[in-house]
Amino acid sequence: MLHVVHQGVAPYAIASLVTHHFMNAIGGITLGELDRQLKTEAWQHYKNWCRTRKSVVCPTSSMFSSQRFGRDSWQTYPELASCYKGAMVKYLIFWTDMFLQEKVAQNDTEQNRLRAHCAYSLAQFQFLQEVSGPWLTEPVAKEMHDMGRTFLLFYQKLAVKTKGEFPEKKCIRWCQSSIVFCTCASLW
Repeated sequence: MLHVVHQGVAPYAIASLVTHHFMNAIGGITLGELDRQLKTEAWQHYKNWCRTRKSVVCPTSSMFSSQRFGRDSWQTYPELASCYKGAMVKYLIFWTDMFLQEKVAQNDTEQNRLRAHCAYSLAQFQFLQEVSGPWLTEPVAKEMHDMGRTFLLFYQKLAVKTKGEFPEKKCIRWCQSSIVFCTCASLW
């Protein structure tokens, strides 16, 4: 799970979903404005989220920025920087879910719901892994499979939709890790 999810799929998904939110929320956003939003709104939300879960969360002290979310340029795909280690990425999965769920509550649009459902599916996949231990029962394995597959379907839909909306920008990467994740999810 560490290599496939926490160091494979999740760094792309988290960075893509969060930066895509700001791209949709702020029409014509510049890289400088994206950097400011990540350093202020997203980072503050993350710190508050960690504060309320300090007994269970392994927080990062690496402030969010466009560079750390792989947005130095519109010609590169978003990806969390290596300063966010696997143990932290695991919790960033849950934070991303909460952050995007709150964005839907504030502004219920199709794009916000699509990102939120995608993040929720990945978080549920991770949650089931966390609470089920090393040996999965058949119902849990099926639910993990369903959540993994649902995540991939939402992620793919976002990737296709975003390519049409922002043809000059690389926003959501459909990567090799997603194929591996899909294969692993189908094994369960």
